[in-house]
Amino acid sequence: MTTKKAIQRKTAPIAPKLVRLHDGSREFGLLLSCHQEEDCQIARIGERNVVLPLSADLSEFIGQPIVLMMNREQCLVRLQGHDIHGVPA
Repeated sequence: MTTKKAIQRKTAPIAPKLVRLHDGSREFGLLLSCHQEEDCQIARIGERNVVLPLSADLSEFIGQPIVLMMNREQCLVRLQGHDIHGVPA
């Protein structure tokens, strides 16, 4: 017998994971959105929400598959299939 509570658990939306990139880490996937918070930015990449510094401007990449990597305090972005300078790999 299925209870209402069990059905609600199955249908409840799951919140995306919140990821904070550290030096040398990377995320990749389709950039769905990017919005500014008080002291950071939150970029939605696939199923994850990624915390970024305010200085990162990803608006030109929304709707595209990207690779995002942190190098010290610098946020590097490239399109999948291209090198860091935008040249096809």
